[in-house]
Amino acid sequence: MEIRANIAETVRRVMEERGKTLPELSAELDIPLSSMKNYAKGAKNLRADTIDMLAWKLGLTPAELISQLPSGWAEAETAVRAAQAFGNLTLEKQSQGIELFLKLVDLFSRGTAANG
Repeated sequence: MEIRANIAETVRRVMEERGKTLPELSAELDIPLSSMKNYAKGAKNLRADTIDMLAWKLGLTPAELISQLPSGWAEAETAVRAAQAFGNLTLEKQSQGIELFLKLVDLFSRGTAANG
């Protein structure tokens, strides 16, 4: 994927993660909406100083802004969110969760053995 497309994907992902619309993110970052629209569409090649500025305002490194996410990144983020949510449970709820998880693993394992 080319750099413009990676920047556009990153801008859209940040919008989604923050629960913001493009105008809201534009205002939050103090970047003109017309510029943000171009970034989110991948409409223009950005100069190095613009990449630096946008990355800084998004809280990313320039490399994170222009690079495509590695394969499996979404699954890793889901696992981290699940672990964080699990860690916020009471010990009793964590124990119940572990028991239920092990039952699911057993259930799925039997299904896999039958299909395998």
